[in-house]
Amino acid sequence: MEYQQELELFQRGAKLARQLYNCHICVHDFSSQIVENVKELPVHHLNPFCAISKRSGVNYERRCVQFDGGAVADRLAKNTKPFWKLCHSGIIEAVIPVFMDNRNVGILFIGPFKQRTTQIMPEGSLIASSLKITDKSAELSRHLPELSLSDFSTILTMGKLLARQLENVLLKAVASDVRVKDRKQQIEDFFNENFHRNIALGDLAERLCLSESRTFQLLKKYFDQGFCIMLMNKRLLRAEKLLRMSMFSIGQVATMTGFQHNEYFCRVFRRKYGKSAREYRMLHAKGSLKNKLDSFA
Repeated sequence: MEYQQELELFQRGAKLARQLYNCHICVHDFSSQIVENVKELPVHHLNPFCAISKRSGVNYERRCVQFDGGAVADRLAKNTKPFWKLCHSGIIEAVIPVFMDNRNVGILFIGPFKQRTTQIMPEGSLIASSLKITDKSAELSRHLPELSLSDFSTILTMGKLLARQLENVLLKAVASDVRVKDRKQQIEDFFNENFHRNIALGDLAERLCLSESRTFQLLKKYFDQGFCIMLMNKRLLRAEKLLRMSMFSIGQVATMTGFQHNEYFCRVFRRKYGKSAREYRMLHAKGSLKNKLDSFA
């Protein structure tokens, strides 16, 4: 099948899962490959429950980031099998790793679902060390769907099928775009995959199997930029997207895009976009998300 056929097959499967279980499907993308090729998937838990819960208590958003970026990531680093998680807000989600050429490029989250008082989580579930359920979260969770015992295994199976189909989509997208990657594409891929890390020109040179001087020449030839400028632009571009599309705080956006100091991030962001990060977010916040949250609250 061609790319478009693979994408439509994935979209039908995702739509069926949402309809059957009245849930959301979102993705944490580690490589930019998913969000670039599957536009319909929301990123960073943009569902009404999670978005409102993050605003309902002190440090709620920070605990979410620490749980998903810490405990969940650590689990997948040791064992790549899908599993269930119970977060500190007291809700349940399926965690499905997404692979491309045997490399973990992201996570699909399916949920959220309500936990019944007497419900026992499936074996192998990841459970937050402490539950911090606010009155607002408890009120919202009453509207979430409940799962039967058989639903747990069914949803994980469906999630694995979706992840496998998503891999097919990504492989077709790459194959249709560039049959044999040239140096320019290799450089772009390197920055897309590593912009949030502490990287230097030597790391790119090692990736290309070239000397640093030759690598610098290629950067000037293809992009008319040096390594540091290109890295900065990539980080700011991703930060700009997160400010528009996520509920993460400005400090968290800075950290997620590779900036070690919040003050420095705010300074270079204003220099690039002519507005502070806070002003930019308020100006470009998506009205559709705001309307959805307002109607849910």
